Amino acid sequence: MIEVIYKNSFPKGVFTEEKNKAWFIKRLRQDILKAVEVWDKKHKTAYQIKRATSFAEGLEAVKAKATKEAAQKYKTEFRRTEYINNELIAYITSNATEMVECKWYGNITFFDFNVEPGSNGIHNTCILNVSNLTDKALEACWNEIKDNEYFKEADGWQFENGEGRPQIRLHLPKNLQKKFKEERESLERAINDFYDGCTYWGD
Repeated sequence: MIEVIYKNSFPKGVFTEEKNKAWFIKRLRQDILKAVEVWDKKHKTAYQIKRATSFAEGLEAVKAKATKEAAQKYKTEFRRTEYINNELIAYITSNATEMVECKWYGNITFFDFNVEPGSNGIHNTCILNVSNLTDKALEACWNEIKDNEYFKEADGWQFENGEGRPQIRLHLPKNLQKKFKEERESLERAINDFYDGCTYWGD
């Protein structure tokens, strides 16, 4: 399910003007970072709690298994305790770093800013890397979209995630929103029709 993370508005057409390019750069950078912050506040803590619970359950399972094995392998309490501790240390060593660093957490590292719904693909200047929101990178994005018909009529944008790639969607008048959707759906149908007609998939 697509989740709207954050949204913001601005006067229609204001960012298409050369004199407002610096404002566009500043606003887009701020809003991207805000969207990432909102996403993390909502999802990262939940992930950490779930991962910690899983870690604790795994630790208990390892302890139970090691205790049973130790009783079968060793006669002295010292050797049994040593074996159990070694198994626990091995589990902790292999899992604790990942848990603390949230290695598998689904953080947002980029947003696609695609204003060409009828085009199969996106210009690389409109794939905005969260770790590289430099003036140069955002100016390149602005140069790519400033004359776009949808961008000219937009009076806001929203940041989404949940299905496919993270996206920046423009807030458009109803008629243009309908046109945008129709173009996107037409492209999807054309792609599906192309693959439906394919009979050769390589050697």
